[in-house]
Amino acid sequence: MRHKKSLQDIAYGLFLLTAIILLFFWYTSQNSRRMEEQNKIYAADSARQTAVKIDEELNNALDLITTYAYFIEDGLTKPVITLSMLDNLAEHSLFDVLLFTDSDGVDHISDGRTSNVTDRSFFIDGMNGGIGTDIIFDPHLFNETMACFYAPIHYDGEIIGVLRGAYLAEEYLHDMLNTSYFGKRAGLFLCTPDGTVIASSDDNEKTYEGNLIDILLETNVINEEAAAGAREIFANGGEGAYFCDSDSLTDNLCVTYLPSHDFVLLQTFPKNITQRMIRDENLVGIRLEVMLLILFAVYVILLLFRARREKKML
Repeated sequence: MRHKKSLQDIAYGLFLLTAIILLFFWYTSQNSRRMEEQNKIYAADSARQTAVKIDEELNNALDLITTYAYFIEDGLTKPVITLSMLDNLAEHSLFDVLLFTDSDGVDHISDGRTSNVTDRSFFIDGMNGGIGTDIIFDPHLFNETMACFYAPIHYDGEIIGVLRGAYLAEEYLHDMLNTSYFGKRAGLFLCTPDGTVIASSDDNEKTYEGNLIDILLETNVINEEAAAGAREIFANGGEGAYFCDSDSLTDNLCVTYLPSHDFVLLQTFPKNITQRMIRDENLVGIRLEVMLLILFAVYVILLLFRARREKKML
């Protein structure tokens, strides 16, 4: 009878061991999902904050060019902006370069160079009284993408031209796009609504020709599902965060429009960060599992020792 009870105790123990192992696999599975979801939310919040920071910087640049336009208008005695006036303002300007486009669409820079920009959107909008931001990928007087901020110049109630302050886009935006998570760099890209990259966080001056989503998909950085979600945001606005599968080179993808500018921020979250966090969390579970197995082994040994002792007594 006692021998039978000992066998029952061992059977109960084996059942408990099986339950512990199954619970461990359930824990690791749930923990992985929880960590992935947590990192996606964290990444989306960070991307949103970066978008707000960039938006505020662009608004500051618009305020600056508006202020410059006011000072020029205030000092005009005739409807002409001379090179010396432009040069004097450029010398104290915070922009990389300052330009003036006259009413005929001729762009003037302080060193005397000129170009025809009658087809540029900043000129058309500025001559109609608009104040705004324009990204120029093929500037006539420079060989880098320019982030331009423009405002009309008035004289005696008439618009006589457009003042434009410009930054080299990659240098201007690089530091704002530089984001790290737990010491690992994330990939951030500021794009136009058609997916063209204005600037990125890359240090290697890599160029992205064409639609960024297509490039990320072709290079296996993201999967098709995440790409489809990103395309939806680019087309219709708003924001979104998407998981990427295990074969992708990134863990999740975050896409958001800037609050007051028609630009899109795209962020890829470092894959090895999530994997490391899951591994660290699971390591705690493994240690607990090992301790439980050791206790179970001790329990079985004690049962076997007791059964042996009871058998000798019989």
